[in-house]
Amino acid sequence: MDTMSNGVFIEAERSRLKLAELLEPIQTGDLLKVVSEYNVWFHSGRWTLIHTIAHDIWQEHFTEKEPNRYDGPLWVYDGISRELARRLLVDSRAKD
Repeated sequence: MDTMSNGVFIEAERSRLKLAELLEPIQTGDLLKVVSEYNVWFHSGRWTLIHTIAHDIWQEHFTEKEPNRYDGPLWVYDGISRELARRLLVDSRAKD
């Protein structure tokens, strides 16, 4: 569930829960490489890798449900960013 600023809880959509489940076993370093690749594309418009984890997850798990979703791989990048934020927050709290 997500909490809005007013304290209201919103149930996460199933696809987002599935994505979080798929990202859980992937090493943090590998997820950081994916975000780095996205950053290269964002600033240069070029991909330096043929496939990324985001592309593979989108192709293997979500394209059949939403084959015309152009922002699909970017949606996966969003999920990766959420997962990294969660991990980094948990890690920083554990060190305190």
